[in-house]
Amino acid sequence: MIPEKQKGDRLCIFAGFDVQYLMAFGTPEEVREEVKHLMETYKRQDGRFLMTMGNGSTPDWKIENLTALYEASLEYGRLRKR
Repeated sequence: MIPEKQKGDRLCIFAGFDVQYLMAFGTPEEVREEVKHLMETYKRQDGRFLMTMGNGSTPDWKIENLTALYEASLEYGRLRKR
């Protein structure tokens, strides 16, 4: 096992977004809060972060939630990029 400090930028955190509930039944604000939570919890200065939608999209998604997911991903992804 490689010690944490030696992994540095070679480690990628793969975080899954809740597509089964939030995208179909949640509100845009709940979607934004989940994106913020994932970014604040898993994104690292010296590593990689990948937020995924897991199984992909389904027809029951609300378009306003998809828009919120996209916009929040851009907003919170840029906040920590320093």
